[in-house]
Amino acid sequence: MMGALRSRIGGVPQRRGAAVAGAIVVTAALLALAFWRNSLGTEEHAPAAAAAATPVATTAADPAATASPASAARAATPSPAAAQSPTAAGTPAEEEPALVSVSPGGLVPRLATITVAFQEPPETAEGARIVSIEPPIEGSFAWVDERTLLFQPAWPGWLRGQSYEVTVKAAGAGLPDDHVHAFTVEGQLEVAYVIPAEGDREVPANAQILVQFNRSVAALTVLQEGPGPEVLEIDPPLEGRGEWLNTSLYRFIPTALAASTE
Repeated sequence: MMGALRSRIGGVPQRRGAAVAGAIVVTAALLALAFWRNSLGTEEHAPAAAAAATPVATTAADPAATASPASAARAATPSPAAAQSPTAAGTPAEEEPALVSVSPGGLVPRLATITVAFQEPPETAEGARIVSIEPPIEGSFAWVDERTLLFQPAWPGWLRGQSYEVTVKAAGAGLPDDHVHAFTVEGQLEVAYVIPAEGDREVPANAQILVQFNRSVAALTVLQEGPGPEVLEIDPPLEGRGEWLNTSLYRFIPTALAASTE
């Protein structure tokens, strides 16, 4: 009996040890399973957590939000073409063409031809009814085409140094008002110098008087014909003769110069 008791007593601890060992194994298995599940859950939620925790560059729809300073400056600065392109409001209105124009103007040559250009053909083709010139001068009109009229002064041309006014008449040209054009003829006659000069003293009694003009005065035919009309007026009167040495230089040869005479 004592042996059986021992056997039971001894068996009890063995069974308890086995039960404890089994419980430990089961517990370890459960812990391993729980750890495995936790591992899976951690891996599944790690990308989301990382995405939530890690800042990501925003891809905004507005280009200005992500543009660099240089790009923003280029976008804010208007292009040269845009800056220079005139707007409809800023474009200056084109000037209407003149109804009539006359040329030349200012200082003109003595034989200059006057040109009158019309935007539309005049109502009449008679030049004298369209154009008048003051002071009057002889000449002729000619049409280049139906809108261009010429006037050529008769020889020897316009009077040197004279100012003229050309009037395009409104009635004859079909204009709302008269058109007036002015010009001056070049070559006003002037004395360039005289020898002896004013104020000269101790002039020889046989001295000649030379007068140089700024332009041609005498025609070549006058030179060929010999002495012409008197050119100089001397006071007190002085006997002598005059002649043209060329078309602009005149010489007077006195018979005798009185001593001590001014």
